[in-house]
Amino acid sequence: MHGAAANAVISNDRPAAPAEEALAWLRAFEAALRDRDPGALAELFQPDCHWRDLLALNWSVRTTSGRDAVVSCLLYTSDAADEE
Repeated sequence: MHGAAANAVISNDRPAAPAEEALAWLRAFEAALRDRDPGALAELFQPDCHWRDLLALNWSVRTTSGRDAVVSCLLYTSDAADEE
């Protein structure tokens, strides 16, 4: 994580344990998806990131590359899941 999202969920006062950091990221991810907030989702990914959905949100096993593409894919997949 980087930027405001990282500062909002991880305190810089002490190093976070890996499990705490992972849980904080997952909570921020869940909130961003729930709120359909592309800005909050974007802050959770690096510009050159990759996302491979291995059956987490859909049954399509494909790789999406780049922050903007990942955010678009996640929002589209989340919207499609809500329609079912």
